[in-house]
Amino acid sequence: MVLFLAPWPRWGRAFSAAFAGYANVVVGVLPGSNDLRFVTPTAADRLRTDVGEWTVLLLSNRTDRADAVALDTRILGYTPLAVFFALAIATPVPRRRRVKIVVGGAGLMLARLACAIVLPVARSMGASGPGWAFGPVAETFWFAFIAPPAMSYVTAALAWWLLLALTTRPGQPTDLKKVGDREASAKRPAWRRGPGKKSAADRGRRPHRG
Repeated sequence: MVLFLAPWPRWGRAFSAAFAGYANVVVGVLPGSNDLRFVTPTAADRLRTDVGEWTVLLLSNRTDRADAVALDTRILGYTPLAVFFALAIATPVPRRRRVKIVVGGAGLMLARLACAIVLPVARSMGASGPGWAFGPVAETFWFAFIAPPAMSYVTAALAWWLLLALTTRPGQPTDLKKVGDREASAKRPAWRRGPGKKSAADRGRRPHRG
C-alpha cells in the first residue's frame, strides 16, 4: 500500500489529467451542463495558492478562468482507488478470483467517484440543476460515503471485503490465511508435501494402469 500512496514525481499531474477526462464524461450526462468542463491547470494557473500537483479546475463558459473552482483529486479520487488496488493485489486468492475482485471493486470505486463529481456540480447549477441533487437520498449518501475524508479509506476496504465475500464459493474457506496456505500447498511439489498429502489436482487424477 505504501508504494501506491507514495508521492511519486509527476504522478499527481498524470492522475489529474485522467480524472479530468473521466469527470467530463460523467458531468456530460447532466442536462444543462454543456458550459461546464474540467481541465488541468496551466503554468499560470499553478501560481494560485489553491492549485497543487493533484488539482483540476472546473471551468464555466460564463465566467473567467481566474474564477475557476479548484478541486483536489488525491483524497477524493486517487486514495480510494490506491487503497482498494493494494488490498486486492495483496489478497492470497487464485488469479481468476483476483481479477473478479479487481474488476468489480474498481467499478464500485468509479461509481462512488462519479457520485462525488456529479453531486457538487449539480448543486452548483442551482434551480436549473436536477432536483434529485437536493433530495434526502443524495444528502445522506454525500455525508455518509463521500464528505468525511476517512471514507476514502473505509469505502475502499468495504468494496474489497464485499467482492471478497461475493466471490467466495460455498464450502470455500473465508479465512485468508487458510486460503493462502491451500494455494501454496497446491503449488508445492509432491515430494515437499510430506507422505500421504496430495494437492487437489493430484487427488483428481486417476491412477495410470499399464
